[in-house]
Amino acid sequence: MFIQVIAHNPGHQNRYRAKRKFSCGEKYRIEVIDRPEDFLDANGNGDMTRMNRAAVEQLKSDPHFSVLSDSETSSSISTELFEAVKAQAADLAGRLSRANVEIARLTIEVQTLTKQLADKEQAAGAESAPPAPMPEVPHVADHGHAHDHDKHPKKGK
Repeated sequence: MFIQVIAHNPGHQNRYRAKRKFSCGEKYRIEVIDRPEDFLDANGNGDMTRMNRAAVEQLKSDPHFSVLSDSETSSSISTELFEAVKAQAADLAGRLSRANVEIARLTIEVQTLTKQLADKEQAAGAESAPPAPMPEVPHVADHGHAHDHDKHPKKGK
């Protein structure tokens, strides 16, 4: 959860609370994290970007601070979230476009390879097909004349 804090201390430049120094009139956006200890540096000064709930309660109890809750800051959070999602959507749209181009290229390549394979199979099938029957050649006798045995019935019994 995030809050926005503004210090109002007429006649003074700063307001100290929860081990933090707030400049009067300046808006601070602070993340509130559930944990027992506050976020302090080695000198004991509080972090100006995050704090625990006890520190938030100290700010809320001081009349010189305006503390806007999460619901009141939701529009600014939503704008940041929207911008992040918008950037991610643009990235994904670009990736999708590149993927579609690649799909089209691969589709053409598959069609080409399929046609080449079909042509090779057809050529291989023509080579391995049984030869066409040879036309019947009439029997040639030793004396060089062709005889058609069907025209002359065999003599015999």
